[in-house]
Amino acid sequence: MMVGSRTELLGNTPPECRLRSAKVERNMKTLFALALALFVPATFSLPALLADDGVALAQAGRTKPVDGVKAAAEVVYPAKNEDSYEVDPKWKQVWADEFEGDELNLKNWTRQILPDPYNEEWQQYFDHKENSFVKDGYLVIKAIHTSDKHGDDQYTSGRLHTGGKHSWKYGKIAARIQLPYGKGIWPAFWTLGDDITEIGGTTPWPNCGEIDILELYGTRDDAIVEGNLHYDDGGHKQIGAKPFKLKKGIFADNFHVFEIEWNKEKITWLVDGEAYHSVDITDKAMNEFHDGQYILLNIAVGGKYAGRPDETTPFPAQMYVDWVRVYQEK
Repeated sequence: MMVGSRTELLGNTPPECRLRSAKVERNMKTLFALALALFVPATFSLPALLADDGVALAQAGRTKPVDGVKAAAEVVYPAKNEDSYEVDPKWKQVWADEFEGDELNLKNWTRQILPDPYNEEWQQYFDHKENSFVKDGYLVIKAIHTSDKHGDDQYTSGRLHTGGKHSWKYGKIAARIQLPYGKGIWPAFWTLGDDITEIGGTTPWPNCGEIDILELYGTRDDAIVEGNLHYDDGGHKQIGAKPFKLKKGIFADNFHVFEIEWNKEKITWLVDGEAYHSVDITDKAMNEFHDGQYILLNIAVGGKYAGRPDETTPFPAQMYVDWVRVYQEK
């Protein structure tokens, strides 16, 4: 059952009706904006300065500015940085979704429904199009705050996967993504073993294996992503999160390419073509990583690992995916 059906910023009510109706307060706000406009850069528009609850910023593809985090007016979705990704000729592309057209390709993806998610997370995953949709050549995943409070079941989000439709054993798995940011936000691009019980298989987690191509914990650092492996060896084991930190800015500023190169000997993690970690998987304890894996994309909110969102967290949290591609060695 859906907890709420409105977004925090735009909602079911037209944006113009969401502004305060008190005439005196509105007039004071207008005068303040006019005065402020004399001292701020020309890139700020009067509608944005007059915006209440971030309405004008949301209409411009921005998130509401908040204190204590990077000014949201500086983060524009989608980012405009050029796609300069190149792949070594030794790789042959075997599958891709470029997110062309107006609808999510359901031959590739399933919108997963998880009203009671894992890790004590606060969001609920639904198959609603407001949480995951294709627009202007991008897959957009949104975590939406559905109330005026922060806590469990106060958010909806999207979790998409290729399970039961496409899976791969070995290869290069890559995606070009602009990430969300802020306290309590936990986006991920990852894989699970294609026989996991979660999608009707017979192998429970972590026996199925899990490859975390990227995870970002906004509560810790919006400039750091992590890679990890989870598997079974007499109980749950992991290699421990391996971080990659940007030299400048945060991952929400631009699109970045996140990928793994995976063969029968090792898994290597890369960001924008730079390899930052590699793990040997020849040990028999890691036999999970010699079977097929399927792809997942999602935004989690809150819970045991992500931390708590609060009034400084920009909502809706947005993840823009330009493309997802799979290659195998020729």
